[in-house]
Amino acid sequence: MNSSSVEPPTEQPVQTQGVPGEAGEALTVEDFHGAYHTLLTEIREYLSRLGTPETVLVRLHQCLADVTKGGKLTRGLMPLEAGRRLLPGRLTPTQASDLAVIGWIIELLHAAYLIEDDIMDASIFRRTGLCRYLQPSIGMSAIADACMVRSCVRHLLRARFEQHPQYLDMVHLLDAMSFHTDLGQLTDVHIAKTTFRAFHHFTPETYRFIITNKTAYYTVHFPIVFTLYYLRLSTPKNMAYAKDISLQLGVYFQITDDYLDVYGDPATTGKVGTDVHEKKCAWVITEALQRCSSEERGLLEEAYSNGDVEQVKALFDGIGMQKVYADLATESYEGIVEKIAAMDESEGLVRGMFELYLSKIHGRDK
Repeated sequence: MNSSSVEPPTEQPVQTQGVPGEAGEALTVEDFHGAYHTLLTEIREYLSRLGTPETVLVRLHQCLADVTKGGKLTRGLMPLEAGRRLLPGRLTPTQASDLAVIGWIIELLHAAYLIEDDIMDASIFRRTGLCRYLQPSIGMSAIADACMVRSCVRHLLRARFEQHPQYLDMVHLLDAMSFHTDLGQLTDVHIAKTTFRAFHHFTPETYRFIITNKTAYYTVHFPIVFTLYYLRLSTPKNMAYAKDISLQLGVYFQITDDYLDVYGDPATTGKVGTDVHEKKCAWVITEALQRCSSEERGLLEEAYSNGDVEQVKALFDGIGMQKVYADLATESYEGIVEKIAAMDESEGLVRGMFELYLSKIHGRDK
C-alpha cells in the first residue's frame, strides 16, 4: 500500500478497458464516478438526518472525495467488469448499478487502509497530493477519518443490500477481508519497525504471509467473491476456484508492485525506493537474500538499514534481480493461465473475468 516519495507523481487520467455489455454498451469511468457522487449525497443526507453539525458534514464529504481521487480503480471496477462477463448481455441496469456500489464499497475500504498506512509508514505523498494526515488542520485526527470511512462502508452495505438473500454472507466476507488485511498490515509494520536485525525475518515464507493477507485477499479475492454473492453464483465449486486463482493473482500483483517500487519510473509510480526507506520485507530484498553472497548480504544489511536506495539498487543489479523478476513474471503468468484454462465453468464461473484481471497485472508499469 506504500506510496511515499520525494515529490508527488504527475496526475494522469484514469483509463480502463471498455467492457462490452448489452447492445455494445461499454463501461466508462465517468459512469462509475457518477455512481460515487450519488453515494456521497446519500451519506451526507443520512448524516444530516442524524443532526451532524454542518462543519463535520463538510469535512467528511471532502475526505470521502479526496481519498478516492487519483486511484487506478483496479478493485472498484472489478465487480462490474466481472458481472458483465458472468452475465454477458444479461446484466440488468439495476444489477449494473448495484455492482458499481459494491465497487465503491471496496474502494472506500481501500481508502481507509491507505489513510492508516500512510500514518504508520510516515509517508509524505499519496497519489497526487499530500497524505491525509499531513494536510492542514488534519494531523492525527486522520485516524478518525479512516474510522468514519470504514463506518460509511458498513452503512452503504446495509443500506443497499440488507434485503439481498446473501446479505449475511456479504457481511461475513467484509469481516473476513478486514481481518486478513489487518493481520497482514500488523505483520508488515512489526517486521519493518521492530524486528529489523540482520534480515532474520526477511524470508520467503514471511513475505508470502504478509502479501497474501495484506494484499491478495482484498485486492482480488474480495471483489470477485462479493460479485459471486451478489449474483448468487457462490457454489462451493465456484468459491474454491475463485479463491485459488484470485489469491495467485493477488500475490503476483504485489510482487509486481514491489518490483516497480525499485525499478519503475518514479514519474509514473510516484515511488522512489519507498520499501527501502521503510525497511519493508518486500519481494526484491527477500529474493535477493536467497541469491547473494555473504559479502553482498553484509553490504545489503548496511545499505538497507540506512535507507540508501541507490546503494541497495546497485547491489540488486549486481545480483541480477531484474532478470529474476522477468523469469518470475513469466512463470507466474503461465501458471495462472494454466489454472484459468483448467477451471470448470459448469456452475456459472467464467474464465474471462480472471483473464481480464491477469491482463491488468501482467506487464503493468504502475
